[in-house]
Amino acid sequence: MNLELLAPHVPSLLAMAAVVLTVSTVHKLIRGRKTSEQSQDHLREQLLLLALWLSGIVSLIVVLPVAEDTRNQLLGLFGLLLSAAIGLASTTFVGNAMAGLMLKGLRNMNPGDFIEVGGHFGRISDRGLFHTEIQTEDRDLVTLPNLFLVTQPTRVVRNSGTVVAGEVSLGYDVSRTRVEARLLEAAADVRLKDPFVQLKALGDFSISWRVGGIQTDVKQMVSSHSRLRKAMLDRLHGDGIEIVSPVYEVGKTVAADAAPVIADSNDVVHIPEGKAVEAIVFDKADIAESLERMQAKKTAISKDIEGLKAQQKVADDPVAVSEFGRKIERKEALLAAAGRAIEERERRKSED
Repeated sequence: MNLELLAPHVPSLLAMAAVVLTVSTVHKLIRGRKTSEQSQDHLREQLLLLALWLSGIVSLIVVLPVAEDTRNQLLGLFGLLLSAAIGLASTTFVGNAMAGLMLKGLRNMNPGDFIEVGGHFGRISDRGLFHTEIQTEDRDLVTLPNLFLVTQPTRVVRNSGTVVAGEVSLGYDVSRTRVEARLLEAAADVRLKDPFVQLKALGDFSISWRVGGIQTDVKQMVSSHSRLRKAMLDRLHGDGIEIVSPVYEVGKTVAADAAPVIADSNDVVHIPEGKAVEAIVFDKADIAESLERMQAKKTAISKDIEGLKAQQKVADDPVAVSEFGRKIERKEALLAAAGRAIEERERRKSED
């Protein structure tokens, strides 16, 4: 008797099991491919899983042991809910997915790039369908919804170089040409390209100056700001120029012949060399950038192998066939090396 009651539900149970099994299998295959090939294209994989779940829900509704009218009503309700979700895309889960697709299509930011958006600054360490992860100057990871990125002005540092600059306040008693000379020397000390000096403001008690130049190696941007300020301090103090506060008071009680403190050779502290600041705080972003670069290299090598194999098939000369074979072997060795390098980088990324 119990079996007779269960019989009408068998198709539904089988369909449910098939949906769960299919999604689980695809998910395991994706994870396995990440382990072996280290694919960085999360968008396509997540869309595939989403499509499978939606198809599975429709399949379950179709095989439910209910009347035809009820089934049509359920399908209509599901379509209505799906339409409502798409209609609310600007503020919902679907909105982040649409924003992720848009960012992927624009290709204006990639793993490893420096970005600044909504008060957040750092290097992209991961990108997904619904979010983008950045690594800040404190080495922390900040997850930003993709919808936030497409609705806020986003500054992306160009790989060709960015301006590194520093500001300082100096008194009116210092010659303009003297200040410009010292600040340009500071920019030259840190090897900035096309250095410049700007007079930013004539304050009530001091003058605001800005010195800068182009840092071609953007990965050293954070360190360059610090090195520039140190060079400015050394050059100005070395020439006896006092750095003052914007609220500097003319009537301060100091000796008339007082001079700024100049570093003595005995005061120099020799700091041992170690890792650069960027290598410490942006380690995950470095790995993400390297992974994408290696993945692109691996894809290019695979295409080269396919082209060589196609040429080998149509070659008539045995010598040419043999030469193509040697080229293919070399390319396959490079492909295997790239695969091992990607696996190592993915392992380091997962350990973070």
